Amino acid sequence: QIDPQHYEAHLCIITTFKDYYSSPRIYEGNDLKNIDERIPIIEAYTRLVKMQPLNAKAYSLRANLYSEIGDSFADRCIEDRLREAAKRGEWYKELRVRMNRECHKFLTVKPNDKDKDIAYDYHQKALADYNKIIEIDPENSDYYADRCAFKTGSLKDHKGALLDCKKALAIESDVGAYTRTLAQVLENLGDFKSACTHFKRACSLGGS
Repeated sequence: QIDPQHYEAHLCIITTFKDYYSSPRIYEGNDLKNIDERIPIIEAYTRLVKMQPLNAKAYSLRANLYSEIGDSFADRCIEDRLREAAKRGEWYKELRVRMNRECHKFLTVKPNDKDKDIAYDYHQKALADYNKIIEIDPENSDYYADRCAFKTGSLKDHKGALLDCKKALAIESDVGAYTRTLAQVLENLGDFKSACTHFKRACSLGGS
């Protein structure tokens, strides 16, 4: 049952979902043209959270869209840098690893060129939504896990991701997916011994 007060937002979300799920993910091939397809969905979620300010699911789905758009612009920006470096004769693979390590600084410091600026702004919007979800429901382990994935995947903020992953595990300690994520974050931080231990535990717990 949908409250008539919320009909417009629900209708807009439903009618745009078909195209959203049948389209390629926006960052495939650094193809930015599909971003326009996401904007009506974001606008629908924005209307919905204005009407239902405690609707954590709406914030979560909007955060995912913000994150994907930010990733698209960030990926294009990084790849452009790599191509420029390759022209100067720098080894692509080595530079890609170094840039991945430096990506947190690259994405979280306010930039001054167009693509980085757009990526930064969308990532900040996503982070604000992930923070809001946890504010609404601070005992939901999935929300900490989602923010962890965003921090380690999009922002390369592995230390921040580690705190969120540990919080998720403090709420639900026997979730294999959380334990595997913890192992991945530890690997990103260079703690390979602990990462190996948690990968083994994740295998024993099962789950995706």
